[in-house]
Amino acid sequence: MLFNKAFEQKHKKLGLDIKVIGKNPFDTYLFLPDRIREEYMTVFRTGEMLVTKEPAKINGKEVIAETRKIPIHEGERVSLIVTVIGNITEPTKLEEELQEGEEKSKRIKAERALWESEEKYRALAESNEDGICILESTGRILYSNKSCSRLFGKRYPTLIGKEIVDILPRENADEILKEIQNVFHK
Repeated sequence: MLFNKAFEQKHKKLGLDIKVIGKNPFDTYLFLPDRIREEYMTVFRTGEMLVTKEPAKINGKEVIAETRKIPIHEGERVSLIVTVIGNITEPTKLEEELQEGEEKSKRIKAERALWESEEKYRALAESNEDGICILESTGRILYSNKSCSRLFGKRYPTLIGKEIVDILPRENADEILKEIQNVFHK
């Protein structure tokens, strides 16, 4: 192995041994998985450069490394592989933050569209002369428009949160509640 000053500084920063000149990388970097050796064998066999990006944990520090395995040819065969390793942790984190921001922006747009849709339907229901109310399966009123309140002789919005059986004529209340529950359970 040979390396430049920048590589030496990275080694020191990560707490790695800098006495690696002339050593086999697999003897020096015991944390390398077997597939890395297979990647080198692929470059020797194909003669083509291989670029990989992957996370690694080195002495407890999380890094994302981009590795370029560049074949050096001697005639028809690959005699040497130059490996260029770059720490792309910060750019990758920035890309992830950018993607999170884009996802948040999409979610906000969807929420705004939902709110606008709800406002349109609410305006439609509020301006309607017919009584409109939304009930839970238990008969509790979740929403009522002004016309519904007038229909039952109540002030708007006092119906919200009440049980429908409490505002219906007693003789029909149980029968109407059963019909409401049938609608929900079909």
